Amino acid sequence: TEKGNLALYQTMSASLASITAANAIISYGLMKGHKITSADAVKAYLQSLLNSLAETWVRLPREVWPESWFDEHGRPRYKRPVIRLLRSLYGHPEAGAHWERKLEQELLDMGAVRVPEYPSTYTFPSYGHLALVVYVDDFLLSGDSDFHDAFWSELSKRIMIEDIGDLGRFLGRHHTTVSHEGHEQLAFDMRAYARDTIQDYVNITNTKTFKKAHTPFLAKVAEHLDDDEATGELASSASSVLMKLMWISRLARPDVLRATTWLATKVQKWSRSCDAHLHRVMCYLYHSQENMLTGWINDPPEELFVEMFVDADFCGDDEDCYSTSGGWIQLSGPSTQFPLAWLSKKQSTVARSTTEAETVALSYVLYEEGLSMLELWKQLLQRDVRLRFREDNEATAKIVLAGYSKRLRHLRRTQKIYLASLSEQL
Repeated sequence: TEKGNLALYQTMSASLASITAANAIISYGLMKGHKITSADAVKAYLQSLLNSLAETWVRLPREVWPESWFDEHGRPRYKRPVIRLLRSLYGHPEAGAHWERKLEQELLDMGAVRVPEYPSTYTFPSYGHLALVVYVDDFLLSGDSDFHDAFWSELSKRIMIEDIGDLGRFLGRHHTTVSHEGHEQLAFDMRAYARDTIQDYVNITNTKTFKKAHTPFLAKVAEHLDDDEATGELASSASSVLMKLMWISRLARPDVLRATTWLATKVQKWSRSCDAHLHRVMCYLYHSQENMLTGWINDPPEELFVEMFVDADFCGDDEDCYSTSGGWIQLSGPSTQFPLAWLSKKQSTVARSTTEAETVALSYVLYEEGLSMLELWKQLLQRDVRLRFREDNEATAKIVLAGYSKRLRHLRRTQKIYLASLSEQL
């Protein structure tokens, strides 16, 4: 403050749209009679007032001073002039939240219905039940083709928007239509991003060649290097590469997610072995950089359902005994297969058996994404949607259906899992 005290801001935060919600909205726009359009807000934050409890004053760069601040000889009249900040300027701690609240109020005035499980995601019953997902200043709209023009026309009266067009780039991911086996598929295209990631790695390591790698994992015999405890050459720069790998794995390349999340846990104790693991991942990415994840929808809405595949890597890491939960969720139908979400997370407690690890994985994926996904699709399709589980461990399937196991009675204490609750949901 002007008295040197700590400035107190309101407890506010912006809730960004999730990748899962974006994937669902995109798949909704691929249904028969639907389409997908997008737009950008013009200088989004500055469209909202800074309704801060604390007045904020800022200094203007001299090149944008008004003429009245200079005398007739062009000399400045003031030394350090400040002005009251009335708009949500980028960088202000509250700017994002004020913009989000203004935008949401305008959308609600247009008849929007929030999707409670997914922030910044809305449906519009008065506009043919269109669905909208917003990521800061990027808008992605899908649904009945007949209502898109009317929606954008009304929104443009309330918010300054531009670049209204088809689905192209969203969240840094391009979307391409490809033809395969006689029908069109939508591809999550991050090939350019993969090339940039590889080039960044080359710039850091000066790597000249990349050996052919069919998986992103090192063979077991190669994991134990003599200099495993020695600090790796990439200890100070690995994070920049891993962040790019994490982004591409979350948006379009689930095949590198497990290896990337594992390496991310090693940043604080990066070793020469980690250098070798990262190089293996980059070799795999180099030889698969043209790969694209695709999905297609060729069924009417009434035949669609959500399908969830669950698995666990029981005690799969030589450094500890923790298992890893894995999940894949897609929109399915007789002629439909569209990826919605994929997960990989190390379990927080050591599982004593494969059955226990599989049960923990099933619970994690169900509560992390499965149930909320059902609520989203219920609002989109205006009906109850079925969730079909795929579990490859027979003992786990029997236990979670029964809701009790003498051998897994400890789960409530060790894993915070209630078998009875899990059984009830199933």
